[in-house]
Amino acid sequence: SQGIADKLAVLGVDRRRIRVIPTPVNLEQFGDPRAGERAPGYRVAGRKIVLTVGRNDPAKDYPTLYRAIGGVAARVPELLFWQVGAAGVTEAVVRVVVGAHLDVRITPQIDQRELAAGYHASDVVVSSSAHESFGKVLVEANACGKPVVATATTGAKDIVHDGVNGYLVPVGDAQALAEKIVYLLQHPGEARAMGERGRALGAERFDGVKNTQAIVQ
Repeated sequence: SQGIADKLAVLGVDRRRIRVIPTPVNLEQFGDPRAGERAPGYRVAGRKIVLTVGRNDPAKDYPTLYRAIGGVAARVPELLFWQVGAAGVTEAVVRVVVGAHLDVRITPQIDQRELAAGYHASDVVVSSSAHESFGKVLVEANACGKPVVATATTGAKDIVHDGVNGYLVPVGDAQALAEKIVYLLQHPGEARAMGERGRALGAERFDGVKNTQAIVQ
């Protein structure tokens, strides 16, 4: 990310030796309309789905995320919170923070085909990381036409144009995270427009084939 490039420059690395090449993302796989066709199996009738994807790591700052989700649930009673890929996290762990009555789904790591269907089934994709060098999940979500809400980490700021393809909020700010999630859930037309802008931005900047070729060169 550009943020990492700037940090290297501060440490004394000559900028002429630095090239910023984002992590390759298979945009065709995630943007494939057939992934959307498989998505109904992941949807739950009458629910608004907020999805987060990531490993179980302190850097992801899930306590802040769970506090935010608890705040969202108080205002969006039809909420379903879905967490994918965080080994060791259980519904019981999440419910301690978000509340006993919230609809929670915890899924272990799944393959990319299933993950694409999961993105398509969701309404908003969220990242609560305390620090992140890039943010591949955000690119994948945008490729599926979904808006994102993310903490303003070094990596997220390279991907999310605040108010364009999603929202950036201060790191560790559960209330700000909740406010933006609620806004998108309550304004589905704007959420769809943000997701479509994200799809276009992703195709322009994060094409996996082009970025892989740049790495090889």
